[in-house]
Amino acid sequence: MITESNIEAYILSLDNEIDDRFLQEEELLAYLTSDNIEALSEEEKKILFFCCEVIFHSYKSKHGEFPEFDPMFFQECEEYNWTIRESFDSWKDCLDSYFVNYAEEDLLAFVEDTLAEESEEQSMTNIGKEIIMVVCKSYIDSITTSTTG
Repeated sequence: MITESNIEAYILSLDNEIDDRFLQEEELLAYLTSDNIEALSEEEKKILFFCCEVIFHSYKSKHGEFPEFDPMFFQECEEYNWTIRESFDSWKDCLDSYFVNYAEEDLLAFVEDTLAEESEEQSMTNIGKEIIMVVCKSYIDSITTSTTG
């Protein structure tokens, strides 16, 4: 499990140096800049990018290697997470369900906290928050499924 300390370690490292290894993840970056997320504002896209970058480096901090990105498996995870979303009437109930018995709770909580903080500072749309959370959860699911026990 990736812990809050793994997440904080990467965020704190941003003060000293920027590790641009994330920018080499061509398939993930292609998705993050694709029409699939065209509903997001530019500010929301930056938040999504930041969250995925932190997830990527937190994985490295915990496992000692960068995660493998499998676009097909990511797409399966995303479809599954949207199916869960559609099964709830409210976003809050859906979000609560994402956390139930979730092995990577700290990573998901990081995304949730980031969205809450950004909502206070920026005008984020509700659909923007949902898209960011679903994409980030799908990314977490797709890179941690084989490494969680």
